Amino acid sequence: MLNMAELIRAFHHDLRSVVGNIHAHIQYLLSDHAGPLTGAQRESLETAEFSLRRLALMTDNLAQSVREESLSLNHREPVDLEALAFSVVKAFQVSASHEGITLDFARSGEDPWVLGSELLLGRLADNLVSNALRYTPQGGRVCVTVRGEPEYVILEVRDTGIGIPPHEIPRVFARGHRTEAGREKSPEGIGIGLAISEEIASAHGARIEVESEVGKGSCFRVVFPA
Repeated sequence: MLNMAELIRAFHHDLRSVVGNIHAHIQYLLSDHAGPLTGAQRESLETAEFSLRRLALMTDNLAQSVREESLSLNHREPVDLEALAFSVVKAFQVSASHEGITLDFARSGEDPWVLGSELLLGRLADNLVSNALRYTPQGGRVCVTVRGEPEYVILEVRDTGIGIPPHEIPRVFARGHRTEAGREKSPEGIGIGLAISEEIASAHGARIEVESEVGKGSCFRVVFPA
């Protein structure tokens, strides 16, 4: 009989196949191969594509959380963190606009390159940006910044959301932990996105710093060695 970890991995494998098939059909429609789309139809399909991306991210996080082995990097390559973060921001633009949230991207400094896995770093950026958007109310702002410094490369996601109480900040990266305000704002979450993000950062020799004030917002800052 399969244990829970094996069931989740099997479910993840099957669900990814279904998600991939649905995504292929959405991409086909967006390409206008089935005929021209109205503006409203295109917007609706883009929203569906974003939701599908979120579903894939959630299942990836769940599968990652039950892996027996620790996250490791067997292959490292130079990754342009600026280009990667900008692509993540572009992917979330439609959803942010629908929620009435301003999503910005900025860069400063030089040489925003880090050594590691582009796939894992993409998941890290996805998790932080989606988390910021989830807990930022309508009319708020999320700003993603990549900063190259002589000794460090920094990815920063700053929001004007609900914030985190000081006593809960040390626990935000614990698996399954969600703040009380977070559960009220987004009851569908399962509390592993930030835990996965910290594991990915650690595997790249990076650290995540958190600054937050209740009612004013939060800033998650990932500091990579240059």
